[in-house]
Amino acid sequence: MAAYREFRITRSDQIRALAVPARQEIIDALLCSGPSTVADIAAFLGRPADSLYFHIRILKRLGLVVRAESRRPGGREEKVYDVPGRPMRIDYDLGDRRISAGIVKAIGAMLRITRRDFNDAVDGGTAAVDGLYRALWGARVKGWITKPELKGVNRRLNEICRIMLSPERRRGSGLHSFTFVITPIEPNTRERTQERRAKNRESRQRKEERAVDGRPRRFLKKSRTK
Repeated sequence: MAAYREFRITRSDQIRALAVPARQEIIDALLCSGPSTVADIAAFLGRPADSLYFHIRILKRLGLVVRAESRRPGGREEKVYDVPGRPMRIDYDLGDRRISAGIVKAIGAMLRITRRDFNDAVDGGTAAVDGLYRALWGARVKGWITKPELKGVNRRLNEICRIMLSPERRRGSGLHSFTFVITPIEPNTRERTQERRAKNRESRQRKEERAVDGRPRRFLKKSRTK
């Protein structure tokens, strides 16, 4: 396996692209399996290869997927793709509204994937749900932690990510998915969110009432009823 450097996802268009769950799953497949053909990725995801080409082209154009060496099985050339670095991390810039909005959508897509994976594991009915080898676990906790404790939490999360991001299949290993969200609960956050949503609703209403051929839409609707 080639040596990699960490790849930072910094551009708003790159982050917005990750709002589509299928694109995150393609990147997951490459992170887990290493350089792969479209057929390899399709087999890993259990999806038809034809459904992936469009997303791979977008990821490649944005630099989130790169071309690796080609394979020639039976004299036929197959394109091989890989990620540009390991691990891949999104740079959070909460001062840039385009980036922060993209992060929210990307995390939303991540949680949709997690919900589907969790449902599939529950339906499978065979995952360990207690003990030292527990593999199916969902939880949400809220509590008070100090800065030293937060530092310890982040250290442990980074260690988990380091273990999970190894592309090598070690003896006895099994494929698992790990998703977490950690967020501060700031005073008045809910009130600010409600105010922002109210402003967005007012903005949409103003756009709907914007003049069409010099006449607001609400007046056009009234004129049609005469």
